[in-house]
This record gives sequence, C-alpha cells and structure tokens, in this order.
Amino acid sequence: MTVNLICQAVIPMFTGIPSDVITNTWSFHDSGVGTDFEAAADDINPFVQAFYDALYDNVPNYLLSPASTWEARWYNRDAPPPRAPYVLPLKAFGFTANGSAIPTETACVLSFQGARVSGQAQARRRGRVYLGGLPPASISQSTTTAYPVFSPTFVADVAAAATALRDGLAATATYRWVVWSTVNDGWSEVVDGWVDNSPDTQRRRSVDATLRTTW
Repeated sequence: MTVNLICQAVIPMFTGIPSDVITNTWSFHDSGVGTDFEAAADDINPFVQAFYDALYDNVPNYLLSPASTWEARWYNRDAPPPRAPYVLPLKAFGFTANGSAIPTETACVLSFQGARVSGQAQARRRGRVYLGGLPPASISQSTTTAYPVFSPTFVADVAAAATALRDGLAATATYRWVVWSTVNDGWSEVVDGWVDNSPDTQRRRSVDATLRTTW
C-alpha cells in the first residue's frame, strides 16, 4: 500500500504567540509497498531540512525563534481526520541572526507544478508556498524598476533549493515531491516551477503592532 504524506513546516516568530507562525504545507508520495508512514517521514525529512537550511542560514533576529523550535509536522494523508502529527525537526543546522528592515508580512512565492496532461486542468496540478521571515539580504533595490525586488542571488537560491528537493527525492527508489489536488483527490509529481522576484505581502501575516501613536 502506498502512502501520501503531508508535511507542515512550522516556524514560530519571536512573540511566542501560537498564531504568530510561518507555515508552509508540502505534499509527498511514497510508492513503496507496505512502507510505514513514520519511516517514510523519517526518510523524507532530511530533504525538507536541506531546503530550509539552504535558505535560512541568515535570518532577521527579531522575527524568528531559535532553529531548535522549528518543526516539521508530518501527517498521513490517507488516515481519517483529525490526523495525529508525527513531529520532526525542521532544520538540521542553526542560523546566524541579523537585523532586518523586511516586514513580517513579506514573503517570497515559490510556485511548482506537475507535467501538463491533455484534458486535465493545469490549475489542479500547480501549488505554491510562501516563504516568510526572509534573510536580510534577500531584497535589494532593482536597477531596472523603481521599487525593491528580491535579489537575483536570493531568487536563484530559492530555485536551487527547490530543484535539489525535487531531484533528491526523484533519485530515491520510491519518494516523490508532489502537488495534491483536493478536487481530483490525487497527486501529480512536481517537474518544474518558478520564483517571482516581486515580494508578496498580506497584512494577516504580520504580527500585532506594539505601539499605536494617536494624533
């Protein structure tokens, strides 16, 4: 029996408030017969750790909690809800903390997709994650636009980390990074993707204000 897995990457912020977390949801597939869910999570988790280690070796010191508190919460998608989590570390290494002027609600969008199939809506074969709590040097003033964008180096780093995640799992005998369609109730193996250089900002991602100045 194959196993479909959900990995919820949870990065708490400095506030310690449970709702103040950066969360990314990933989907994976194990085509092995009779593989234990937790064993599959143990095998895949290092690839997820490598993704975050590559991008979060330098973070804003007022945004994120210590790396030891970052969690990868694994769920068996095939199990009936509410699903019990199997918790593993999200980072294998620590990070260097520095000051940053990047707002807490700013994120980089990593998009990915399965191969196009005739007769199937491609929107159901695409996914994305929002990478927040960004390294201080991730945004730079563009020389071609009048507004800040993600630096070419950071965009290339995100693309390289995603490529390594895809290729690393593809090189295993059974594990794959996938897009899960709730409409189709099925998965598509991730084949490629893209990274936008324009920052994505949503106010609901921000922590609460610490000071309100009246006038």
